[in-house]
Amino acid sequence: MPDNPLRETLERYATATDGPTPDRPEVPYAIFVTPRSGSTWLAELMRDHGLGFPDEWLNFARQEANIRKHGRRDLAGYLLSTLSEHEGPSGASGVELPLLQLMYAFNLDNIFNILSPKTRFVYLRRSNIVRQSISMHVAKQTGVYHVSDADSRWAVSGER
Repeated sequence: MPDNPLRETLERYATATDGPTPDRPEVPYAIFVTPRSGSTWLAELMRDHGLGFPDEWLNFARQEANIRKHGRRDLAGYLLSTLSEHEGPSGASGVELPLLQLMYAFNLDNIFNILSPKTRFVYLRRSNIVRQSISMHVAKQTGVYHVSDADSRWAVSGER
């Protein structure tokens, strides 16, 4: 794995013209998450209630498409463009940050400087670590990490 895949991807897929950095969200928030803690469910609830759509905007599996879409080479511009696009009617917008993504973001740029001093922080974890471990095992065995993954597989195979 490269030293910083986030930096590498930003440099590889961004366009030469970055343009102005968008404004910060009115109500920024960051949700620090542990695996299998219900973060996707929380993000969908927040989206459905007008609080923006906090997703793993620094997720390596998805960042290429997002970086190409926003055409940014800098983490601040990329993240703020993405937050602006997914801002809710309330002015709230946020990001989910698992530990690995947080570490890479810090290595590239201090993510707390990007968000704003008024950022709200949430730490989401699962209280029962045995169930969390079982959930991770089942997800690895089945390849189903989110309910939407399961729905698409069932739709294709017709099995449940």
